[in-house]
Formats: sequence, structure tokens, C-alpha cells
Amino acid sequence: MTPPCPLLHLPGGAYLQGDLESGNTFVISGRRPLAIDLQTPVARSAIEPTVLTAPGEPGAITQGHQERRGTQLVLETAPADRAHINVRLRLSR
Repeated sequence: MTPPCPLLHLPGGAYLQGDLESGNTFVISGRRPLAIDLQTPVARSAIEPTVLTAPGEPGAITQGHQERRGTQLVLETAPADRAHINVRLRLSR
């Protein structure tokens, strides 16, 4: 599988929810919710925390302190040289 692609990052305070049955529609809550409709089939879609890792000791760049900063929508495609993902964004009134 290709590495996951964070499609969208939401800073703290924003809320992202998904249609767990189809995995094709996600909504960012707020005064005017934003719906994200995936138009392209993907192998996996998930709502995951965004975790940043600080530099660790010299030579251990992945061993530093981890801090959660918001949420991200992650999409994975089937193995391929290229991937093209279409999404439709709908802003509620």
C-alpha cells in the first residue's frame, strides 16, 4: 500500500466526523458545517489525531516528545505509481 495521505488537517477545536458505513462522507462541524464527499474510491479512509514529533537526541529524529495537535482526514489508495483523488466540498448555509 502507498503511504497514507493526510487530506485535511484540522487544528484543535474543530471537529471532524465521518460516515462510518460508507467511508465516503466526512463533515467538519461548526456554524456552517463543511461536507467532504469522496468521489474516488479509496482503500481506506480514517479520522486520526495529528501527532507531531519533536527532534530527539542527536541521530534519533523520530524519538522525540510527541504532541497531539488537532485531527486529520487520512486516505489510502491501492498500490500505484500515481493516485488522483476527487473530492466535493459542500458548505452548509
